[in-house]
Amino acid sequence: FFSSRLSLHTMPPKSKPRTVKPTLPNLQDKAVQLATVLMSTVDQGAITIESPLTVELYASIKDIVLQEKHKTQTTAKQATKEEKIVRFQSWLQSKGFNVNDLPVQISSFDDFGLGLKATRPISVDDLVFTVPSNLILTSEEARQRLKEQGFSPDITELADISLAVYLWHESTKSDSPWKPYIDILPREFTTSWFWTLNELAQLPDRLVTLRAIVVTARHLIEYSRIYKFLSTSDKLRKNIEKFTFEQYRWARAIVETRRNILPNFVNGAVADSDSSSSSSSSSQADGPQKIVTLIPFWDLINHSTEAAKISSFYEPELNGLVFKSTLAYNAGDQVFMYYGDRTNQELLEHSGFVISDNPIDTFDFTIRLIQDDVLVAAKSAVLKINKKALTSTVTIRQGKVDFDAPFFRLVVCNKEQLLSLKSKLPTEIISTGNETIVYHALISNLQNVIEEFKTSRTDPITCRENILRLCRQFKQSRVKLLETGLVLLYERFQELIALGEQEKQALLEAETALLQETSRLTNPDEDFSSLSSSSSSSSSSSSSSSSSSSSSSDQQ
Repeated sequence: FFSSRLSLHTMPPKSKPRTVKPTLPNLQDKAVQLATVLMSTVDQGAITIESPLTVELYASIKDIVLQEKHKTQTTAKQATKEEKIVRFQSWLQSKGFNVNDLPVQISSFDDFGLGLKATRPISVDDLVFTVPSNLILTSEEARQRLKEQGFSPDITELADISLAVYLWHESTKSDSPWKPYIDILPREFTTSWFWTLNELAQLPDRLVTLRAIVVTARHLIEYSRIYKFLSTSDKLRKNIEKFTFEQYRWARAIVETRRNILPNFVNGAVADSDSSSSSSSSSQADGPQKIVTLIPFWDLINHSTEAAKISSFYEPELNGLVFKSTLAYNAGDQVFMYYGDRTNQELLEHSGFVISDNPIDTFDFTIRLIQDDVLVAAKSAVLKINKKALTSTVTIRQGKVDFDAPFFRLVVCNKEQLLSLKSKLPTEIISTGNETIVYHALISNLQNVIEEFKTSRTDPITCRENILRLCRQFKQSRVKLLETGLVLLYERFQELIALGEQEKQALLEAETALLQETSRLTNPDEDFSSLSSSSSSSSSSSSSSSSSSSSSSDQQ
């Protein structure tokens, strides 16, 4: 006992192991390494929400954001939304855009946020307003200003990145000429690449989640490259504290959700002035003839499929972007425009919303060659000879189901049918039975997809309410679209069943007739005896007749 006490008193006190907090550059390097590996393995199909690489990447991004927040916390009083709108309208007025004379005004709408409201009746094809070119922020101007401020050309090579970096840089200045516009821009987004992994897991759509993960990884790589440039620039290093991943992603989101492609009026290349406004996601859209732009006031208009067509054009004569109405409005109605033909997947990624009855929505799902088929090796060889993959995509769209019929005919064919193909793909129907099996397989796979969407559950504990609402809308619209495709497939399946029954009946009748004919030909004696019996009967009848006649004659 004494020894134990002595030992306790003589031992040095235990100390907690020191944990070295990783620096922001270290966190960035780790995240970029993960993002780079992820981008290189996307085509291999190994990237999912559950894959360790994805989980670790999102955890690293979370660490970066948390560390950056400690450096960028501010207690400055923020202006109210109403105050920002007033300043924005005053700024527009100072630039020669008299918003007070327009038939629309800025207003808030449930489920939309800010938008434009009609202040008086508007008819179809009315010219609602023209945004002067001096109010349009272009990728050309962004490049030029960034170059003047010391940014390297490789940073400003792509139009979207140029606009995003310039937008971020101007947002750090209290005296920016674009401040009233920047202040009115949204700060939060519901585009899929702003979702957490738990939120993405609510969608049983691998393509949507994969796109979100890839975009997040790409933005992280861009951010790290720009951060390193700023840290090595004597002129720009002072802004490094304000350049965070969240700030860069905000600027990227502004450009992604509000960008518009116009003829390059900056350099006078307006030959394509009839080109419609577009929100294409390509970062290479600018050039000698085209530029990527942000258009204040115009970009407040929300999307509606009822607007039906593009209605914004750059008019050289008016030196600005005109917006014409494609619908009639009464005073108090929200005014809409058409963003272009976009599926719900594209809308979710680029704009952060979905449409319940999207007329141009599509859905793709992939079917693979059946691996436990005893003929899988032979069928794989046929596909390889014809330079086809071992998978095929089925596309469901409104009123139509597109699929590679030769692929599916090959997948479900039997040994005799496979031999008859002679290593060629069946471009024509092999048989009604084979075609029926093709449609049965399509129906079964589509039913599984629908069931997956219907049975997937949302987790209200780990997800934001607005994201959960989007998930429900997305899944409901998906199920509705897929069920229309299922009806189309089932109708064709029933037609093939009926045709098969007709062919079966015709074949049965042909077989019966053939059996009868075969029986007749294989029993000639029976036919001959019947014939002899008939002849004898005829002779007897004739004799009787003769006798009768003779008797009659005698009597006469």
